[in-house]
Parts: sequence; structure tokens; C-alpha cells
Amino acid sequence: MEAEKQDHDYRFYKGFEGEPELIFQSGKRLIHIWEGYITDIFSEPVLSDGRMSGLTLDYHELIGPFSDDCVECAINVDEYLKDCNRYEGRLFKYKESSLALDAIINWLKECHDFEIIARVS
Repeated sequence: MEAEKQDHDYRFYKGFEGEPELIFQSGKRLIHIWEGYITDIFSEPVLSDGRMSGLTLDYHELIGPFSDDCVECAINVDEYLKDCNRYEGRLFKYKESSLALDAIINWLKECHDFEIIARVS
């Protein structure tokens, strides 16, 4: 039996091979994002009611996909989407960070009904 092909999107990891990445996966679709873009986006938190939430919280608390012992973990899609939307329109160090954020947001919207896995490698 032939293995199913996966759809890998490396636009935000090309040129950084071998460096840490965050992989968003839903079913056969995977988006690879260089950790530098994630740091650029989430290092200065945008708070919700004075608190961190979603991907920002996981990033700063080193939990979920940012935990040292995480290989794969499910994420709260609604929480991640709300959190990521708060960063839209910000200026980042790398112009690609805005594009990577857009890709994450679009991925979260598209994959809303699927099992969501995020992992850092």
C-alpha cells in the first residue's frame, strides 16, 4: 500500500535548514517556520485583558509545542487564532515575519475542524 503524500510548505524555512523550526500540521498539510520568525513575531507579547494567551503564552512559558519534551501536541485552535490576530499590522524585524504570521493565521482558519498538531524540531 502506498503511503499518503504530505503537503510541505517550506516558504518560511528555506535558507534556514538545520536551524530550529516550528511545524504546524493538520492531516497531510505541514507548514515549516523558522524559529527566528516566531521569535520576531511573539517576543514582544500583545496581551489580552492584561494576560498572555494562545501561542504567545505557550512561547513565553515554554509549554505546548515549545516544551523541551514536546514532539507533537494538540493546540487550542480558537485560542491560537485569536492570539495571532492580535499581531496583525505590527512591524517586525524581518519582512517575512508578517508573511509567516499570515500563513499561520490562514492555516488556523483552514484547519479549524481537523486535529491540529504543532511541534518544534
